Amino acid sequence: DVIPINTIRIAEKDGSGNVRLIPLNEHSGKFERRSAYQPLIDALQIRPLSLDFGRNPTVIVEGIFDFYLLDMFKEDRKIDILPSVGAPSMKYHISLMIAWRINYCALWDNDDTGRQSLDEAMSHFGEKERMAHFRLLDKGKARNRIMQDLIDGTDMRNLKATLELTPNASFEKTIVGWYYSPSKMKILKSVSQFTRQNFEKLLDSLPLDLEKSRATSP
Repeated sequence: DVIPINTIRIAEKDGSGNVRLIPLNEHSGKFERRSAYQPLIDALQIRPLSLDFGRNPTVIVEGIFDFYLLDMFKEDRKIDILPSVGAPSMKYHISLMIAWRINYCALWDNDDTGRQSLDEAMSHFGEKERMAHFRLLDKGKARNRIMQDLIDGTDMRNLKATLELTPNASFEKTIVGWYYSPSKMKILKSVSQFTRQNFEKLLDSLPLDLEKSRATSP
């Protein structure tokens, strides 16, 4: 039912007719990469406008690890998370949201790259679009803040121990292991209130009518 993105291989023939299998994240493709799934889209020859993002409010994020985190912490919120391949590539998805009249928010890390990318998007789409739909992570008193900073350090250490990873395992490896773990939701419940509140505050601050889109209990 769920295929981890890091297990996908693209079959490609070389000039001699030999077939090789290339990991998805190593496949450059023939076109500009606009999303985390762009190499797969190119390999399957899917036209972008044939994709259906649904009609739920959509949060565009910088990368696949932002997607993993928000997809877990959104809980019962009826929203879609759309991963890009870096802050600058989010402009492409914004144009689709506007064209398809989807209620969306573009969320960048609050660092030099994120702030610059937001400014570039504003130059393309205008101040009105920026005010209504573009957001940076709240950095508080810090100079920069990225999605990784929302997770408490103790939680990261506990995650690595629970997933039986080494203490020096990378953030990326830890989040992938958590997202595809059979115990994903059980692990989520064990996360500290501090981390949960960070994500709760972030999701509630987005310019989407999330309260109305929450799943209702019977």
